[in-house]
Amino acid sequence: MNPHLLETNRAVPNDVNPMRGIFVIGKTKTGKTTLSRTLAQKLGMIYISFVEIVTSFLHQHQDVEVSSILAELKQGKTLSDDQTVKLISKRLSLADCQKKGWILDGLPQNKNQAELLNRKGIIPISVFSLTLSDLDAKKRA
Repeated sequence: MNPHLLETNRAVPNDVNPMRGIFVIGKTKTGKTTLSRTLAQKLGMIYISFVEIVTSFLHQHQDVEVSSILAELKQGKTLSDDQTVKLISKRLSLADCQKKGWILDGLPQNKNQAELLNRKGIIPISVFSLTLSDLDAKKRA
C-alpha cells in the first residue's frame, strides 16, 4: 500500500488536533453511563459527567467565573450553554484529563454545546451516539 495515499485520505484535516477524548451522547436510558464507565475503565481514561464536574468544583477552590456559575446552580437556575461549556472546558483542562484523556457521559447535551466546544478546540477522537426506541426506554425506566 502506498504510504502517501494514506496521508492524503486522512479523516481529520491537518489543522485540526483531536483531543484524547470521547463524547457519549443519546437519550435518557440508552446506556450512556454504562458505556462511558466501561470505556473509561478499559481505556484508562477519566470518566466525566455533569454531576462529576459540579461535585469536583464544589470541593475545591475555584476561580471567580466558576464560582459564579456554581452559585447560579445553587440558586436553582438553569445554566446557559456558554456556562455549561465553560465548566466542561475547565474540567478537561485539569492535569488528569490532559494526561489520561477523558470520556464525557451525556455531554454535550445539544448541537450548540457541541459547536461551542469545537470553537474552544475540544474535538473528541470518537463520538458514540446511542439510540433506543421510546418503548424500550419506557421499559428501562
